[in-house]
Amino acid sequence: MLFSWNWSAFFLNFFYFFYRKMYLVGGVLMLVSMVTMIPSVVFTNEYMKLFLQSITGQVIPYNEELMIQMSSIQQYIRIGQMALSLTLGMFANKLYLNHAQKVIRKTKEEFGEGSPACLTGIATRGRTNMTMVLLVLCWMIFLYFAISFAITNNIISIL
Repeated sequence: MLFSWNWSAFFLNFFYFFYRKMYLVGGVLMLVSMVTMIPSVVFTNEYMKLFLQSITGQVIPYNEELMIQMSSIQQYIRIGQMALSLTLGMFANKLYLNHAQKVIRKTKEEFGEGSPACLTGIATRGRTNMTMVLLVLCWMIFLYFAISFAITNNIISIL
């Protein structure tokens, strides 16, 4: 089975991998997601200056060329994100299978195959981790508000 379809990985991306205790993959995907948000943040900052200028009538300096560049970059990022989501949807099951086999193999080596401790270890290590998903979600919400606050403070300091 080279690939099959996984709707959860397609829609939830890095959250799916944190849920399945594949922390390295989830962390890398979360980092990629955060980096791809940078052009959007820059664009929003400049756009808010333009918007405030239009409603207040004050001259607020903004960088129109930077807005255009970030808008173009965002289009490519959206295409890349869709390609990534499709790739994750196709290969997440294979990645999870490899991860599960590795965890089972290590648990058997640690406790001895067939022992009650081994079976308990496999059951415990094989569970999902909703707590990690909620922590990552809280982290993303915190970042969203921190960035929004920074943009707002930047705009207010200009006024």
